[in-house]
Amino acid sequence: MATTTIQATINNVDIPLFQALFEKFRVKTTIIETSKTYPIEKATPNKETIEAIEEGRQLIEKHKKGLVKGHKSAEELFNEILSEDE
Repeated sequence: MATTTIQATINNVDIPLFQALFEKFRVKTTIIETSKTYPIEKATPNKETIEAIEEGRQLIEKHKKGLVKGHKSAEELFNEILSEDE
């Protein structure tokens, strides 16, 4: 009988479910425990990025104080934009 090898990554919580299915269908399995860790990149923002972050914070504060107008839908926003041109 011809066979096919499949390599799959399965979440640990789902392993019992898959093992039961594999046993039912007589699928041979080999479990390889892996614990991958990914390096966390540490970066220091440059001056331009820091200024942009601060500008965003200021806009958020203005919005909280009601100085920035919000819209409840895209339609409302576009209607306002179109009416300003007239």
